[in-house]
Amino acid sequence: MTNPRGAWLDDLTLPDLQARFDDDAVVVVPAFAATALPDWLPIKTGAAIARAVGQRLVDRLPVIATRETLEQELAGRAAGLKSLGITRLVVVDASFSGGPCAPPEAATLVVHVGADASKAADADEIDTSLMYALDPRSIRVDLLPPSSGASAFKGERAMAAAIERIVAALVVRWPDLSM
Repeated sequence: MTNPRGAWLDDLTLPDLQARFDDDAVVVVPAFAATALPDWLPIKTGAAIARAVGQRLVDRLPVIATRETLEQELAGRAAGLKSLGITRLVVVDASFSGGPCAPPEAATLVVHVGADASKAADADEIDTSLMYALDPRSIRVDLLPPSSGASAFKGERAMAAAIERIVAALVVRWPDLSM
C-alpha cells in the first residue's frame, strides 16, 4: 500500500484507488438507521454520527471509507462495492442508540458501534451527547428537557470507546491493519 493512512473513497484518484484495491484494501461503509429523533436533534444526526465514525477510522487505520449510508441503501452499496472485486468489506453500524442496522449479505464483517450504548438509561442522551461533541450548534437547546444529562464530554467518551472497539475488531479480523 502506498499510503498507510486511511482515506475517503471520494478523495482518491483512480490510480490511487486501483493501487489500494490491488493491495486488498479494507473498505468501510459507515451506516445508520433512520430513527425517530427527539425534537431537539436535527434530521442529520444519524449521518453526522456515521460520518464522524468513518473519519475516526480513516485517521486510525489504512482503510477506505465510503460516504455514510442509510440502512435502506446499504445492501445496494455493499453489492456494488463487492462487484468491484472488494473482498474485505466492513459495514460499521453507527447507530449508537436504537436497534442495529440490518446487515447486508454482501458484507464480510458488520461491526455495531453501539455495543455499550445499551447500558445507558436514555438513548436520546447518547445521541444528544454525540451531537454536542460533533455539532453543538445544531441542537435546539430551547427544546432540550431540563433533566438531560447530555454533554460534549459524554459524547466524546462514547465515540472514543466505540472507535476503540471497532479498531480492535478490525485488527483481530485483519492483523495487517495494525501496521
